[in-house]
Amino acid sequence: MRSSTRLATTLALSLALGGLVSDVGASEPGFRILSTAGMTSEAQAHMDKGDELIAQRRYGKARKEYRAAADLVREQSDFPAAALYRVAASYYFEGLYRGAAKELDKIGAEAADYGDIVVNVWAVADAAWVLGRAGARLDVEKRVKRLQRLLKSAYLPDEVRDEVTSKRLGQATFPNS
Repeated sequence: MRSSTRLATTLALSLALGGLVSDVGASEPGFRILSTAGMTSEAQAHMDKGDELIAQRRYGKARKEYRAAADLVREQSDFPAAALYRVAASYYFEGLYRGAAKELDKIGAEAADYGDIVVNVWAVADAAWVLGRAGARLDVEKRVKRLQRLLKSAYLPDEVRDEVTSKRLGQATFPNS
């Protein structure tokens, strides 16, 4: 991909991800762009192609590219958080909030398998956020209860706990955190 096209695509994706507004209480993005540093060139090529397809609003094809990148990262025994988050974001952009939440739930479960408490916490918080957009209050409440348990982990850095509490779900949701 030409560098100017790549820059424009990355900027468009960043703006789209950064422009989301939460119905669960936060006014920050519902998704974070995770680093793709350390990916093989083949996996990065799939990510770049997926980003191009997102910019073209070809969400299903973008998901295939991101999933291909995730499979390649897993082959290296690494956790493909960046690729998986983009799969979830593609559902969100398509207006398929429950699909996005389902992918975020999968990310949280896989993060737990890899021992990545930070991604696990963010995935649960983002799933609650997206389900709030879908108006699924009961599903939001389930994620919030799970998140409250995860936020008590001694392994979770305080700054992550504070950011998730304040930016994703709001102070009122976690008065005793």
